[in-house]
Amino acid sequence: MDVLNTLLERSVVFGGPSIRSDDAARIACELRPPARRNDVLAASKEGKQLIVIVDGHMAYLAPPSPMEILQCIQNFGTRIVGASSLGALRAVELRHHGMTGTGWVYEQFLKGHVDADDELLVLMHPETFQPITVPLINVRYGLARLLVRQVVTPDQCQRILETLGGRSFEQRTKGLIVDVLADLGLHIDLANFLTSEESDIKGKDARECLQSNRLLRSINA
Repeated sequence: MDVLNTLLERSVVFGGPSIRSDDAARIACELRPPARRNDVLAASKEGKQLIVIVDGHMAYLAPPSPMEILQCIQNFGTRIVGASSLGALRAVELRHHGMTGTGWVYEQFLKGHVDADDELLVLMHPETFQPITVPLINVRYGLARLLVRQVVTPDQCQRILETLGGRSFEQRTKGLIVDVLADLGLHIDLANFLTSEESDIKGKDARECLQSNRLLRSINA
């Protein structure tokens, strides 16, 4: 654990919409806003030995590129872990080059079950970085749980995902989800479930990634 404690003292987490304020209070690492281009490289140059990428600016600002992250790994020996959102995407792209990925979202992109980056996108508050819209990946996760319980059918799941996927991420509000489910004759309670913490797989992946024992396993993998 001494190795982990040393790493945590020289570590940073880039997070925003996927990390709640009470989650952030429990993180031993330094928490910074969603990553933009050159933020990860700057952290490596500061001497950060462990960088966890959860969220990044993916729509209106340039995010850290795979080449930027690769430079950190190769030139500075930085250990980089990704999960939940932009981190999961970059971890899939760089899994053979030293970056570690973890979580359900990472596995979905790794296995090709999801390939649309915009499923991760949300509108977020410019100061608090809290989500204003609902990420489609959360809806997908929630539908998967409902499907196992036989609350919805495969056809209903497909129609919901296709309809929401055909709209811009800025339009994917709870109100839109309620309307889409109503058109299929589904109760509003299901919309509440799909937009609740129970379906927040981005948040779940982020919290699990940031548990000390999981981080230790990730960097030793």
